[in-house]
Amino acid sequence: NVVLAILGVKINWQALLWFLGLISVTYLFGKVWCGWVCHLGALQEFLYIPKKFELFRSRRAQNVMRYIRYVLLTALVLQLIFTKVILFNEIGPFRVAFNLFSANTTGYVLLAILLISSVFIYRPFCKAVCPIGLILGWISKIPGSSILGIGNDCKGCPTCNNACQMDAITRENRESVMNNPDCILCGDCIDSCKIDTLSF
Repeated sequence: NVVLAILGVKINWQALLWFLGLISVTYLFGKVWCGWVCHLGALQEFLYIPKKFELFRSRRAQNVMRYIRYVLLTALVLQLIFTKVILFNEIGPFRVAFNLFSANTTGYVLLAILLISSVFIYRPFCKAVCPIGLILGWISKIPGSSILGIGNDCKGCPTCNNACQMDAITRENRESVMNNPDCILCGDCIDSCKIDTLSF
């Protein structure tokens, strides 16, 4: 909607206002939409079988999924510029999954890929596709935004890293490092920490 408004196309202002409100909520409380509200995230979590396919939890796999997300966001913006129509609305798995209808076969194929990959990868759409999650992650870079941090009293154990299914906490030189743009504030790392070193 922002891109289309810049191009002078008539847009759905209500949707744009909702998203601006979501940005404000994210600045104040973090990515709570992704971790606590998003229906598509919940569907993926329901299907995921933990501890079965650790291959997709490697740092390389996470970097590949992040790269794919940027490529797809760029493709989405270019598509909007050239067609001036939100084609993703017709085939996006969010709409197809919860309306049980797609305007064409592509929507059903993409939903099937999402459902199958969700068995092997924790929240694959969130990690590799979702433009909203990507943009909300950028909010954590703004000074004063609410983020989760690891305190100086951290003992360097891998407990929080192992608990983080989003892989927002990685290990570097035997220390846990937080990548807030990927954090959805699920709280698993806080629950797992024995010395309560994680806080906002």
